Amino acid sequence: MALYDISIQIGSLSLLIGSAYLFGKLADRFNIGEVVGQIFGGIVVGPHIFIVLAKIFPSMGLLINSRFFHVYNDAFEHEHFFVFMFLGLIAFSIGEELHFDRLRNMGMGTLLISVLQTVLTFVAVTAGFYLAIDISLPLAAVMGSIAVATAPAVTFILMAKFEIKGKLRNMMANILVIEDITGLILFSILIEVARGTVKGDVVNYFSMTKGILFQFAASILIGFILFLVLKFAIKHVDQKDSHDEDYENESLLSTILSKHPTPSVEIFIIMIATVSLSIAISMYFHFPFMITAIFAGMLISNFHSHVIFDSLRIGNLMPIFNLLFFALIGANVKLETFSSSVLSFIILYVVLRSFGKVVGGWIGCKLSGMDPKITAVLPRLMLPQAGLAAVETIFAASILKGYGGELIRNIIIPGIVISEVSGAWISERTLLKWKSWIVGEEAALHCQSKDENVLTTFSSLVGNRVMELMSRTKEEAISEMSQLLNRSGKVKDVNYLQQQIMEREKLESTSIGFGVAVPHCRSLDVKETIIVTGVVRHGFKWHKRDKDPIEIIFLIVTPSDDPEKHLEALKIVAQTASCPNFREEIGTILASSNIQLELKNRFDS
Repeated sequence: MALYDISIQIGSLSLLIGSAYLFGKLADRFNIGEVVGQIFGGIVVGPHIFIVLAKIFPSMGLLINSRFFHVYNDAFEHEHFFVFMFLGLIAFSIGEELHFDRLRNMGMGTLLISVLQTVLTFVAVTAGFYLAIDISLPLAAVMGSIAVATAPAVTFILMAKFEIKGKLRNMMANILVIEDITGLILFSILIEVARGTVKGDVVNYFSMTKGILFQFAASILIGFILFLVLKFAIKHVDQKDSHDEDYENESLLSTILSKHPTPSVEIFIIMIATVSLSIAISMYFHFPFMITAIFAGMLISNFHSHVIFDSLRIGNLMPIFNLLFFALIGANVKLETFSSSVLSFIILYVVLRSFGKVVGGWIGCKLSGMDPKITAVLPRLMLPQAGLAAVETIFAASILKGYGGELIRNIIIPGIVISEVSGAWISERTLLKWKSWIVGEEAALHCQSKDENVLTTFSSLVGNRVMELMSRTKEEAISEMSQLLNRSGKVKDVNYLQQQIMEREKLESTSIGFGVAVPHCRSLDVKETIIVTGVVRHGFKWHKRDKDPIEIIFLIVTPSDDPEKHLEALKIVAQTASCPNFREEIGTILASSNIQLELKNRFDS
């Protein structure tokens, strides 16, 4: 390769990284979303924008026909392999969520959401295109099967960036795996049916089924081999039980690779090498590579150590990989395919797919009785589409070339771009809102008082809802305080309220130290912020890790549809608890109710 070509390749990569970083920061500054900015940064320096400009300004035709542009374009084409490699790593990381214990706790709700989203999206896109344009039913069904696929990369990268874990992440992983596997099976079947139908061949369903089963079996076999290699290369060591003599009988290679059983750069490198090789083998033989990676990740999670996945979240490395991934997504957007003749079809595809994903997810959440926060967030996280859908589209265009494949490509590829960019923006905004609901609680609870009127605000929210508690456990205390709300007519369903509060306690203990606990929840049963203060007669430990027994409990209930009120209530309670004389204030309210208690002052510090 000539030095001229190498210099252009290096220059293209530096422009790509610099542009994605710059536009990502600008987008973040204007509250648009860093991911959207990184994608746009890739578009700005990508070769396809010059092709569009050449159509608008004919004088640029000389540039498009120059050797420089061809080398520049080839540089981006050759870097596109990284997108598929990174998709494989993301698919592998999804395996962490497929631990058998988590799958057993998945419940019918997650399955119902997956089924409804898949069915509604497939039916909406298939029926819409079959009825709206002159396209055969098999081709429309192929488009419907491609629409089912959801891109896990954007959502899980954003979750890692915002450090979001727990129920939402687990549900997302389970739903994505179910939908992508279902979509792959649908696509594999329907592409064979479409190929046979449009070409006038007789479809041999037995042969077709055998071929599909073979592809999936081969992918699983490669995934199993990948698991064995990783299990050998990355030996899981329990630090409490490990001794030097344990390595006496190990091979030299195994010993060297076993020196880093905890999350490390070494494990990250090993995973990149092995996972990428397995993906390359699967893609070479046209096997579904996502299945290979997911299956290997599931085996690691269940039969080795889930700690290995932590190496994929090393702070100094992953932001670089994330930026390069989104930049390449933007740089490879074929803007020239956005022709006016198919613009209405592109919009139709995006609208129908979005309808199926959002409405199907919302109905599934409602029917399965999901938490209102999950219902408000989950359906909107299913909009991004790249990776698997793009691979399926290119494959369909190749298989059905001359029989409608070009039309499928010209509609779906631009549709994927729109879904990916808009979906990334919506997902980032949605996850930031989720973080403000869940993660924001910690910041609110540690807010110190700077407002002299905070005790007055607190008193107005509490009113006369201060009570002495005879409870000796967390559950008894929450029950006593919930009954008070029921007697005062503030809450109708006491059992539902207690269940909501205890579900929040399972996520993380709400004791904040110094003998104070702040159990809280958002409920559909209330229309205003309610705070109940309980003074415990016989102090008890709220959580086994607590040093001090609990003496004062603040129970907070706020409306489900207003998370800002919830955080504000938490902040007011935290500020009140930081005031030196807040116990005297509570004592005054108690005294007015003819209850005499001696409150120990634990907040002098």
